[in-house]
Amino acid sequence: MRSVASAFLIIFFVLISFISLLTATFKFQLLDYNFWQRSFEKNNVYQNLAVVIKNSLESQIEKEGGSKNEVKVLTDLITTENLKDFIGKNIQNILSFVNGRTPQVIAYIPVSIIPKSLLPKNLIGIQSEIPLKDLLTKFNYQNYQSLPLQELGSLGRSATFVFMGLVSVLAVILILLVLLVKESSRLTAPGIAVFSSGVLTLIISKIGGSLKTLSSDGLSNNSSLANILAGNLLPPLIKEFMKTWSIIGTVLVIIGVALFFVRKPSYNIPK
Repeated sequence: MRSVASAFLIIFFVLISFISLLTATFKFQLLDYNFWQRSFEKNNVYQNLAVVIKNSLESQIEKEGGSKNEVKVLTDLITTENLKDFIGKNIQNILSFVNGRTPQVIAYIPVSIIPKSLLPKNLIGIQSEIPLKDLLTKFNYQNYQSLPLQELGSLGRSATFVFMGLVSVLAVILILLVLLVKESSRLTAPGIAVFSSGVLTLIISKIGGSLKTLSSDGLSNNSSLANILAGNLLPPLIKEFMKTWSIIGTVLVIIGVALFFVRKPSYNIPK
């Protein structure tokens, strides 16, 4: 009976630990603006993105029979500094909303550096920071209320509660596994649980590394602007996620192995 209960708890522990890791990655990395900035700067994202976007625009114009000079006004705006300013501020504004620090999403458009000839007529005269609702209204988007923004505004707080709950469940499972061990026996079951979680984490970090390469190769040089952005912004984030997972997996494996050599103490209960 002890063996069956231990096996069930080990499987449950591995599953919950994986979900906990996903939640922690979401809460402490994906919702952290500093993490985005560090990842992009370490991997020269803005420099690479500027080159790819410029090349893509020039290539499209040449295919249509134009010359590079025709898009020079636009490509001159696509610099490392301008991209860092535009992308960085919009990410910061979105994360501020998702983490509950601002009541609505603010869109940032660097209108001060964009020539009026390149601005759509309905954007002329607007401030550089404008509520997303107002920006969509200017483009006659009528279904703003159907967007799940209210739910997004509570994501950060919800992720905190979910993570704390999952960690509590993991602690309870480990305690139960220890209680199921006979006195003076090795903590094999808790060790297997932690060790297995570490191995699974390491395996996923390796798989994630290959996904980073595939997304980079398949999207970064695509002609679509959305694919170009995804192909240049996602791989550095995945790389940093997997690096963290690799460290956590290694630590869990070491702790798991260490538990194999620890014995449950005996208790002398006075009669």
